[in-house]
Amino acid sequence: GASAVRETSALDRHWRNARTVASHNPWVYKAREIGAWEVNGTPPGFQWSIGTVTAPAQQAAGDAPAVPAGV
Repeated sequence: GASAVRETSALDRHWRNARTVASHNPWVYKAREIGAWEVNGTPPGFQWSIGTVTAPAQQAAGDAPAVPAGV
């Protein structure tokens, strides 16, 4: 972690920024999913959604499907 790195070389900031970019920049993964869909017809995985929809929430949303058809 950042505390294990010498402060004089400021590598703590470097590694913190590297972790932030790696975890907040899913463009590479999204591009791979889109490419697989366009080239092979492989449906995108479920990892792009956050959580699951409960039955009461789904009813409140007008019975919209929790997952798009074909996924």
